[in-house]
Amino acid sequence: MSKIYVDEILPKDNAKITAADLQLPAGSVIQVQQVVLTSDVLTSSGSYVDSGLAITFTPHYTTSKLLVSVVCPNTIVLGSGSLGATVQRNHGTGWQNQFGLAGDSGFDELSTPQYNGSLAAQFLDTGGYSSIQYKVVFKNGQNSGQNVYLNSYTGSDPKVRATMTVMEIAQ
Repeated sequence: MSKIYVDEILPKDNAKITAADLQLPAGSVIQVQQVVLTSDVLTSSGSYVDSGLAITFTPHYTTSKLLVSVVCPNTIVLGSGSLGATVQRNHGTGWQNQFGLAGDSGFDELSTPQYNGSLAAQFLDTGGYSSIQYKVVFKNGQNSGQNVYLNSYTGSDPKVRATMTVMEIAQ
């Protein structure tokens, strides 16, 4: 077997090597961005409203795929309401529903009858855009006039906040 020993590798004609010159293997994570929802949000509307959980992502390569992950660990539904949440995307042609959030809940009768739970989802987007936006919208699916809460909690533990993470994956 041959071996090559070098003291230094220089770019051709003293050019600079940039990230655009590098080829990562398929499946490599190129970049990661995350946003954290730091406030409690609620609605009684039967129409989707912005949650405040949103991100604008600029991929390094239009050939990359984008893995979008959303976790909302503290949701509350009061009385006869139901929480409907979805992730929308906009790549220059307007907001479109992309995928719904699914989760579980447990009934709590300690005060006002309510359901406490969490929502989560992942989606592998095909990419192909120079810039793309994602956001979480939510509503009271029963349109019952009852409040539904996203990111509701008591205390100051930052680990229980709703998050959206986008990872650019090399192809």
